[in-house]
Amino acid sequence: MEQGPLVVTEYYPGWLDHWGQRHAKVDQALVMKTFEKILQRNASINFYMFHGGTNFGFTNGADPLPQPTSYDYGAPLTEAGDPSDTYLKIREVVGRYLPLPNGTLPVPAPKLKIGAVNLNSCVTLDAIRRFLRAKGYVTPVSSHRPLSFEELGHAFGYVVYTTRVSFRPSSPAILGVPGIKDRGYVFTSQTRAVVSADRDVYNVPVVVQSDQNITILVENMGRINVGAWNHDMKGIVSNVTLNKRVLSGWTMEPVPLDKSIVATHLTDVFAASNVLSPCSAPGAFFGTFKLPNGQKTLDTFLDTTGWGKGVAFVNGFNLGRYWPSIGPQVTLYVPGVLLRPYPEENTVMLFETESPPQGKRTVSFVDMPNIDGPVPGDTTTLGG
Repeated sequence: MEQGPLVVTEYYPGWLDHWGQRHAKVDQALVMKTFEKILQRNASINFYMFHGGTNFGFTNGADPLPQPTSYDYGAPLTEAGDPSDTYLKIREVVGRYLPLPNGTLPVPAPKLKIGAVNLNSCVTLDAIRRFLRAKGYVTPVSSHRPLSFEELGHAFGYVVYTTRVSFRPSSPAILGVPGIKDRGYVFTSQTRAVVSADRDVYNVPVVVQSDQNITILVENMGRINVGAWNHDMKGIVSNVTLNKRVLSGWTMEPVPLDKSIVATHLTDVFAASNVLSPCSAPGAFFGTFKLPNGQKTLDTFLDTTGWGKGVAFVNGFNLGRYWPSIGPQVTLYVPGVLLRPYPEENTVMLFETESPPQGKRTVSFVDMPNIDGPVPGDTTTLGG
């Protein structure tokens, strides 16, 4: 059999990250050494990734642990399209085998640093639900059992599940959600708790009385994107029990933040006030800012330090998930094309599910990315 051309179809200059684990780093000397060996064999090569990317909105994946918004991947061109040190090293190796074009080397593009933006206005999840129903964005669905996201026709983001307890449980009682996919925020009149598949937490104590509601805000944290697990249903995909008694009579309401018109409408209605309002999570927090007169709309990075977990929007565009409290990603890439020039107003909305900052609520727009922040423990992500 005649041999075809030699080609490496996926050559990794870096690796992907996972929430709560250290930013992946590879030995660049080994990457370049192997790259040169491939060229010595007169083989072709495709770098994956050559240009780092961004999982805007709810498009991050999982394998099965959820991956963050940034898909920078240690690529030769960064998430923002800037040449990295890896790019220059690749160029140096290529130059030993092929003629390099004349001209100046690319340099990182200038970035925008705005500083702190106050997020004074806010609205609770209950108020958001009332707004979505009133405006016709959501129609509650009732069922004897919890329905999955797929059964509700809702692919991404969040769904609110509510049931009323029909018996008198002990106090506290154990709520069991073995089919949580992926993370659920549990609320009763006296309890806040979290169930989470990626943290193996399926049972939590709750205080609830007969004829009181149990509400669970469920987040799809990212669909499995590789291998045999990619029939990946989301939501609550099993019975829910209270002291091992099955709870029935459920109402489901999607929170359609995957639709830009919803985020824009929420911002238009609730971001008007500039007076610091008392709000707790889950809820939406709003702020506005203007660029300086004459300032170009350059790329920038949204720093969510001090916030808990959620998704961030600029001018109605979903930048993706933030979770700086667990890392490693701290900043979100903001393409300059999303910003409005002076004197137009720009808006920021955070849908926060866990813990807004105590006291002053701010985010910052900075000129340097940080996808290598602190994480709990000492676990690394590097693998194959």
